[in-house]
Amino acid sequence: MTNGIMNGAMNRRVLILLGPVAGIVMFLGVVWMASVFVGHNEYKEPYRAPAATADATPRAEGVAAEKAAAETKAKATPYTEAEYRRFPGVGSRVAIWSVAQLHLLFAAFVLAVPMFAFIIEVIGYKTGDERYDRLAHEFTNLLSVSFSLTATFGAFLTFMLIILYPKFTNYLMSVFSPTFLPYVLLFFFEAFFLYTYYYGWGKFHPLVHLGLGLGLNVVGTAIMMIANAWLTFMMSPRGISDTGAVLSVRDAIFNYTWLPINVHRFIANIAFGGSVAAAYAAFKFLQAETDEERAHYDWMGYIGNFVAISAFLPLPFAGYWLAKEIYAFSQTLGLTMMGGAFSWLFIIQAVLIGNLFLAANYYLWLGMGRVEGVQPLQKFIKYLLIGITLCFAVWATPRSIIATVSEIRAMGGSAHPILGYLGVMSAKNTAVNILILTTFMSFLLYRRTGKVATVAWAKIGHAAQLAIFATAAFIVIFLGVYGYFVEATVRIRLSVPQVSSVLMAMVSITAIDVFLFRGATRTGEVRWGRIPRISQYVLIFIAVTFTWLMGLMGYVRSGLRQHWHVYGVVRDTSPDAFTPTLGFATKVVSVTVLEFFLLIGVVFWIASLHDRPDFQRQAKTTRRTGAHEAELT
Repeated sequence: MTNGIMNGAMNRRVLILLGPVAGIVMFLGVVWMASVFVGHNEYKEPYRAPAATADATPRAEGVAAEKAAAETKAKATPYTEAEYRRFPGVGSRVAIWSVAQLHLLFAAFVLAVPMFAFIIEVIGYKTGDERYDRLAHEFTNLLSVSFSLTATFGAFLTFMLIILYPKFTNYLMSVFSPTFLPYVLLFFFEAFFLYTYYYGWGKFHPLVHLGLGLGLNVVGTAIMMIANAWLTFMMSPRGISDTGAVLSVRDAIFNYTWLPINVHRFIANIAFGGSVAAAYAAFKFLQAETDEERAHYDWMGYIGNFVAISAFLPLPFAGYWLAKEIYAFSQTLGLTMMGGAFSWLFIIQAVLIGNLFLAANYYLWLGMGRVEGVQPLQKFIKYLLIGITLCFAVWATPRSIIATVSEIRAMGGSAHPILGYLGVMSAKNTAVNILILTTFMSFLLYRRTGKVATVAWAKIGHAAQLAIFATAAFIVIFLGVYGYFVEATVRIRLSVPQVSSVLMAMVSITAIDVFLFRGATRTGEVRWGRIPRISQYVLIFIAVTFTWLMGLMGYVRSGLRQHWHVYGVVRDTSPDAFTPTLGFATKVVSVTVLEFFLLIGVVFWIASLHDRPDFQRQAKTTRRTGAHEAELT
């Protein structure tokens, strides 16, 4: 053993000596080769007679005169502002599209993570459970690099807009210039709150630290709302004349779609941030080497997914509100969105959202296996799966089908004589509301796994919950069928009581459930980490699908303007003033999503460095171990 240690030490000394020697030899070799090549191939400037000894020729005078005339003409040419500039390779629109999407995805992540980190920290403070505090800190660990990337892409987007679309950017600045100073100041405040919140963990009083987290969330939301005013003005302008002159900055900010898109993006950002944080936990779970690590990251992934699904359930309702306001502002935009060039994109949206519902339910069903013992509630899963599959099929059915001439003749039109009825809004609204109810029921089954209600009114409570659920489902289905027998304006208004019944059912059933299972008897303990590995791939799938969905829906919102920078006011006269094909749009969005996850993978890797031991400490430990072994030998 002593000989092995001595040989290892000798080998390290030889390597240490050979490294510098090899470097010097290579450096001398490069210098010798450079001197040889320069000596043989050095450029020799040809001999020229001195200018004083040469006579001026007519050609030289002509060249001088042409140069002087060109300079005179250049000085007399007035400056004209360029409307557009071309980005090499992919073009200006695709370049702006990709950078803006990356900026918005990171901004959504930076906005959402502090929200549920703050909520988790509040829960930890109220309950005294240090697990929640550690979990909130680990979530916040992802923010530092993400914030820097958000700012970098934001600056890159600003420079590209100024360079590639200077005239339009100047117009937008002239309208919203009063908002720029508050925006910049809020950005500095966000940086202050974020880094103080993260690096001050455990160094301030808990209430002071919670105050920093609250300030971070308030400032981040305010930044989002200011930026939303700029983009919604482009789709639904207000506060300007017919020629584009600014009449009221306040009206330009509070335009027709500003408030609904604030609500929609606020909820979507929470769902998106939760899904990415759950994907990070899945990434760490798959790398874990001990049962303790797997238990921690299984719990972390569950919390992140719970936040994502909780925000995802009311998200379609916010989308309905946004669509309603778009219709109210311009029926042309509404018809283009739902029945024109973008109608097939909503079929893709239905497929993606259906996959999200399936994946979310599948993860909850797998989670039932964490609880010890036999789970009698699992027998209801097959019925929920049948309901989800039927709703998924209805939601993904198009109204008109791409078919050959012979197929259209056989059907009697572009719509199928039977399945075509599933492509209208009555069927779609019914399907999505039943999907939401079914997913909510899956969560209730998961929550009840391993528990038995012991309150005296348990049977009455169960019956009341079942009655509320059945009543909400009946109202949704009845109004969906009734919508086929009324005119379009009435059919659109029927979506409001459908949504209201689902929301009321979710709130009332949850309220009953909280009191019903207070002090419930447990039939088995939750074994965190005892979940199939496929569940972690489901969490990653949810994050990727959610990101892709956000990119496609962002394209719909922006693409509705078609050949307008500001709808109806500032026309787009660039070479890109056309609606790209659906295939091209999905390719751009897919590449952007791939770039985002490559970058978020870098964020995960940098965050994982926090858990590794310092190099110096590790080296000292290794040396002490080696010395101790030598002494023993």
